[in-house]
This record gives sequence, C-alpha cells and structure tokens, in this order.
Amino acid sequence: MTSLTLSNHQIALIERPIESKIFLEGPAGTGKTTARVGCVLHLLSSGVPA
Repeated sequence: MTSLTLSNHQIALIERPIESKIFLEGPAGTGKTTARVGCVLHLLSSGVPA
C-alpha cells in the first residue's frame, strides 16, 4: 500500500468524527482528493463497516 504525505490541515480533516459535515473546496492541486483518500483509509483501518 502506498503511504500518503499529509499536511496538518489534511490530518485534522481525516480525524474529524464520521458524523461531521464539511464542504471542501479549492483549486486543482491543493490536496482535496488526497485528504479524502486519507479519510477513507482511516475509516477502513478503524473498522468502520461499509
């Protein structure tokens, strides 16, 4: 598995409670997709069911 290099802001988004809602926007190349992939990986490793 490939490891992600995440900023502190991305890590804060990933560790938010699953019930929280956010709207994430920004220009191309700012790490929005990377943060979301990190969130999915975090949920999977935490045992959250599909």
